[in-house]
Amino acid sequence: MANRISAALIGGAAGAVTLTALHQILRRVTPNAPRADNLAKQGLRRAFRAAGSTPPSDDKLHWAALAGDLAANTVYYSTSLAFGPRVATFLGPLMGAGAGVGSITLPAHMGLNPGETGRKATTKALAFGLYLAGGIAATATYRALVDDKDANRALAEIPA
Repeated sequence: MANRISAALIGGAAGAVTLTALHQILRRVTPNAPRADNLAKQGLRRAFRAAGSTPPSDDKLHWAALAGDLAANTVYYSTSLAFGPRVATFLGPLMGAGAGVGSITLPAHMGLNPGETGRKATTKALAFGLYLAGGIAATATYRALVDDKDANRALAEIPA
């Protein structure tokens, strides 16, 4: 069994990979898929320009955005798991849902194209679902790695 911190990092990575893989599949199979990758590229372009540099090619931005999303989402999901099995059981999916809502509501406030994740009701639902799936995958992976008796004891302590 892994210790709680390494299990949280592995779980966070599993959540990030789940989110990213599902996103990459959806963007290839439906025109209504959310395009969080485009939001990341817009943010990177803005950062390069603010630093007085010319942004790299779209292909290089794509890979940088993908790597950045994986790293950021790993850290994000891991934070919900590091509190232990009792808290992670609820906080992992809750943080996934929160990230889903944020992916829909925050782009406009950040000066990014809100249509990338919010152009249609289907797009919004898929964006929300992707991040929720990441939170659930992170939590499930974490729970599989932590000592079962600790996880089961934590669940038994939850008031009915």
